[in-house]
Amino acid sequence: MPLLIDGYNLYHFARSVYVDDGVDLALSAFVSIVDEWTRRSRMKVTLIFDGSIPPVLRRHSSQFGSVGIEFSGPGSDADTLIERHILSYSAPKLLTIVSSDRRILKSARRRHCKTLTSDAFWKKMAQKLTAKPPIPEPRQKKAGLFSHEVEYWLRIFGLDKE
Repeated sequence: MPLLIDGYNLYHFARSVYVDDGVDLALSAFVSIVDEWTRRSRMKVTLIFDGSIPPVLRRHSSQFGSVGIEFSGPGSDADTLIERHILSYSAPKLLTIVSSDRRILKSARRRHCKTLTSDAFWKKMAQKLTAKPPIPEPRQKKAGLFSHEVEYWLRIFGLDKE
């Protein structure tokens, strides 16, 4: 299920969370966090940002690890680009839109896309990234030795059956 994320909308929410902890979250660090979540959840994610690509992401012009990145370019905005994606997507019910922008959420609902606000998605991401991996079940012990094997080892060690 593909996700289209209003990049700066989620980034500004994430920064506010980190500021509360006394940390200034860099854009590249934010994209790395989204990339880690994307790899763990095996989702197809595209971050869509306003404006031109900043120098910090220039070498990742369309892909950052497993996350797709799009910039609206000068004279346009991410909202318009996201709306174009929503309108052109052939299976909108399979598409999830992440934004807290009313305009985008309204467009998404009109096409019956799933929606998540930026804060709800960030909380979901944080749970996945901080969850401990499941502990694998211990392997079942094999059923012991066959009787002919027991007799063999008893003879080798010179022991009685009792």
